[in-house]
Amino acid sequence: MRSRPPRRHSASRALRVADFAWRQRASTSANVHVHALVLDGVYVEDEPGTLRFQEATPPTKEELDRLLATINRRLQRLLARRGVVDDVGAGD
Repeated sequence: MRSRPPRRHSASRALRVADFAWRQRASTSANVHVHALVLDGVYVEDEPGTLRFQEATPPTKEELDRLLATINRRLQRLLARRGVVDDVGAGD
């Protein structure tokens, strides 16, 4: 997760993410995996028809800690719903 670049003016912005699933091998066994191209920033329209790439700032330690806590909480709830763990708060 990356922060947005600072706003310079009310330019239109677009974030593009390309991904696709690949499922082919020479043998008959399936090897399902995903390829993704994620840009570390946004394209800003300076003038009509002119785009410039604005690099995103890296996340702060606090943002990463908050993200990790959210992922941990959601995984604990999922595992509890599926009966893998007994108590959601047991790992805290």
